[in-house]
Amino acid sequence: MAAAILKKAEKAVVKINCQRHCSYAEDMVGTTRSTGFIVNAAKGIFVTAAHSISEGPCTIIVTFAGGKETHARVLARHPTQDFSIAKYDPNDGPANPQEIRLAPENLDFGMSVFLVSKETSGSGNLTISSALIEETNACPKILTNDFQAFSNTCYVRASTVCLGSLAVKEEGKYPNSGSPVLDENGNAVALQIAGWGSGGHLNSNVFLPLDDIVKTLESLESGIPLKRGCIQAAFNFDELSYAERHRVPRQVIEDIRVASVNHSHFRPGVLVVARVIKGGPASKATLRPGDILITGGGQLITSFRDLERILGNSIGSPLTLGVYRDNRELILKTDVQDLATLIPRDTFSINNCVFHNISMKLAYGRNVQLNSGVYLANDFYSVPGGSILTKLGSHMVQSPGDLRTAINAIAMTPRTDAIATFLNIKGKMCSSVVEIPTVRYLETYQIQAEDGDWRPLYEPSFTTPAPNGVCPKPPPVRTSPLALQVEVLINAPFFIASSAQWGCVPGLLVRDRKIARVITTRKSSYTKIAEIRIRFSGITISGKVSEITDRHVWIDIPQEAIPYDADLPVFETDPVSIRPKDDVTLLTFDMKTGETDWVETKVVKKEFLQVQKNEHLIIFSGPTG
Repeated sequence: MAAAILKKAEKAVVKINCQRHCSYAEDMVGTTRSTGFIVNAAKGIFVTAAHSISEGPCTIIVTFAGGKETHARVLARHPTQDFSIAKYDPNDGPANPQEIRLAPENLDFGMSVFLVSKETSGSGNLTISSALIEETNACPKILTNDFQAFSNTCYVRASTVCLGSLAVKEEGKYPNSGSPVLDENGNAVALQIAGWGSGGHLNSNVFLPLDDIVKTLESLESGIPLKRGCIQAAFNFDELSYAERHRVPRQVIEDIRVASVNHSHFRPGVLVVARVIKGGPASKATLRPGDILITGGGQLITSFRDLERILGNSIGSPLTLGVYRDNRELILKTDVQDLATLIPRDTFSINNCVFHNISMKLAYGRNVQLNSGVYLANDFYSVPGGSILTKLGSHMVQSPGDLRTAINAIAMTPRTDAIATFLNIKGKMCSSVVEIPTVRYLETYQIQAEDGDWRPLYEPSFTTPAPNGVCPKPPPVRTSPLALQVEVLINAPFFIASSAQWGCVPGLLVRDRKIARVITTRKSSYTKIAEIRIRFSGITISGKVSEITDRHVWIDIPQEAIPYDADLPVFETDPVSIRPKDDVTLLTFDMKTGETDWVETKVVKKEFLQVQKNEHLIIFSGPTG
């Protein structure tokens, strides 16, 4: 049976490579590999796990049976559940693709299922694993990931026995995130999202039911958006014994038991508040962790499906909740928000520092209010990555737009230092003085509602564009030449496993009259045959390692491949005209943090053109003035 299912799914299961263009939320620049499966071959639509595809700007590459590859884009990503729906151009896909039928109604306790995956490395063979469904409404708290636990849905739990790759008879191949969970007829009944195991066997696996995936596909087909309500609260599912221990009246418990008969796959139970986001509707309604939710709008709530339906029908209007707390019934009133309006849709980077709105995941995990600041995905000079920036200088920061305005205002003044106020990853409010140099380049992305794709909002520029979207001309180039901070992407697959994928380190791009070079810190994975790419100002250029020293690496890139000539002035590297005691400007590059700073000094020796001082690389930039 396993061989027949594998053959049927062979042309429907795909390998997915997601290349993240920038750090976003808790995802760093790099590549993730996962599995997906085609659900509409005619339109090139496939399904995978949401955590396998970056929330921010990324490039998705799909590999089909036979090795053919093509690009894909996100059509829909559930705001709080772990699934994404993406699309590739059918004209660029395989000749005769297959699709897998979705049959969530077939899921049942005790049934045997099969997981079909693509090996993410090596030959890319298909692997198949068998599993036995142990629970169809597992509590979300079985997952440790806050984002998944916030999904307000029940999961499927199964014990899994790994069969390995039938194509090559190998053992110990785990199924990947996004793998289809198939019944004996080859129909998908769930989506694989997590698993734990040892010794070549996956002992426990967690699947996501397909009900919301089917609804989302129907919404995409009809063009009618789904109504998803939200009160910014997370719930867990508990058995009726929990309600009995907290002295919920017997008649209420019996009503829940009777109503649960309509949910054939789910055991009777109650929803219990797990967390409440600070400042949200649930918080304002005084909903607390531990409250037992019984009714919404006068209707009995026995499952997450009931909650979803009631919230979806109450968007934009107050909703009455009936809860039990401390052995007594309370009636609370809360507003219901449209979940789609709470999705971060704007991110941008300045000099490789990435900023974006606070997402539901971050608000839930960090216990902070939405729109209370801007999240820093990586270090912003002296402000560490993972912090939430709330104020810069005299400018309050509640959104990426506020931060863009503040940075441009400060960068255009003679005094370019400012006090940054931020909430660090430990929840402590801190402040730090930051130096904000002239903005070297600015990249802004905005998610498009019609297809979920990240696209540039406007071209890289030195200042914020006018309201009509037209970018003003960049200001005159500084008298002292400007080095550009860039991202250096390294791929050395022949090294140890930890280096067998794209890594990213900061670097500086400088050039003289003949060649452009990038200087970056020394890493063990650097070799002269490693694949190197340099990314800046929205472009990516291939580079070649030309010299490796004890502390840093020189990478050559073609002069003709560099656009934006006005933004990259040529460095004069002939030191003959420089005399001792001349006033000069140096650009220092911290090899640990990637931070840069301008320092005015006097020439002591001609040999200081490239000088190592402690952990800093000092680059000569010409006479001051």
